[in-house]
Amino acid sequence: MSREHKSLVFRIRKEYFDAIASGEKTTEFRRASPFWRKRIVDKGISLDTAVFICGKRVHRRRIVMIQEVETPSWFKEQSDDVDTPTCYAITLGKEVLKHE
Repeated sequence: MSREHKSLVFRIRKEYFDAIASGEKTTEFRRASPFWRKRIVDKGISLDTAVFICGKRVHRRRIVMIQEVETPSWFKEQSDDVDTPTCYAITLGKEVLKHE
């Protein structure tokens, strides 16, 4: 059985979009909720590209690795709804150009 390749889409704020687009931010975190678990831990799907959307701007990066890690304290402080003991750390690689 061949694995289907798929993109993981994120809607993010401008400050984070700019940091990812410049290569300064190399890891994206998401809480380990049923919503993200369904998208990230879906068996048979190889998530190879992260697509970041901010308004009309779109930026794509290769996904190097996805790990479930202990939720960092700074991540919990960013948002009131981050109440999970673990979160997903999505390590980003090189930029994916539109024609790739």
